[in-house]
Amino acid sequence: MKQVLLVALLCAAFSLSACGEQPETEYVPDILRIGVLPDESESVLNAKFSPLGQYLSSQVNRPYELVVPKDYAELVDRFEQGDFDLAYFGGLTFLQAQDRAAAVPLVMRDIDGHFSSYFIVSDDSQFRKLSEMKSMRLSFGSPLSTSGHLMPRFFLRENGIDPEAFFADVRFSGAHDRTAQWVVDGIVDVGAVNSVVVEEMLRDGRLGQHTVRILWETPPYADYVWAVRASMDEKFKHALADSFLSLSPVNPQHKSILTSLAAGGFLPASSEDFRSLRDVAVAQRLVGVREVRQ
Repeated sequence: MKQVLLVALLCAAFSLSACGEQPETEYVPDILRIGVLPDESESVLNAKFSPLGQYLSSQVNRPYELVVPKDYAELVDRFEQGDFDLAYFGGLTFLQAQDRAAAVPLVMRDIDGHFSSYFIVSDDSQFRKLSEMKSMRLSFGSPLSTSGHLMPRFFLRENGIDPEAFFADVRFSGAHDRTAQWVVDGIVDVGAVNSVVVEEMLRDGRLGQHTVRILWETPPYADYVWAVRASMDEKFKHALADSFLSLSPVNPQHKSILTSLAAGGFLPASSEDFRSLRDVAVAQRLVGVREVRQ
């Protein structure tokens, strides 16, 4: 009896699979549930990602559901809970989903391996350098944003600026478009934002011409990735990846989808792409140390 109890305790302490329990069965979703990072307003994101959702649905022969969570943390939480099969993460939220739910990187846009952030000011601002802005007001985006917080903070510190000590006020807007609007409205003096979002806002009129000025652009880093659940059926996973990789700007329908995503195409993604980003996030105690396997 004692031996039986000992075996049972050992099974619980180590792993069920070691005691004959089978790993989680691979699954094929009946509905492709897609979660996207809420880094802009919900209306903008629905318009941006719905064409992609319709395309993926036709390629894998499954209806789709597109969900914009209320914030970055909810995206990671709901992915961990199994609410999403496919998710569009920023770099940091991907690393958190990888640690907490074994998220598998699938594809990234051709621009995501060399991403950047802007520090923007109003066009009539007197400032020409960040070093001149002591005691001014700064806005980041979401605390979990890679391009709106993690990397801008990292590069500020690399340049000898501790945000909370240097600026009179440090705020979090929650989204890139809101940060840009705060700069325009004079709520803050400088904002750290996703460079692609700012360029899109200038093109589509959400930001008027000559309303903001780029004070500084950061060095490049990896950001944004589409990831799936580890338990997803391998064939279905490959079908999804192939659907992304098949998008071509030569095809007029595809070009429209790619344009809405600010992409020229998609590339396969791996954990190795985010090795340097993980080092930064580990230093900020936002993720754990993790061995990157090829």
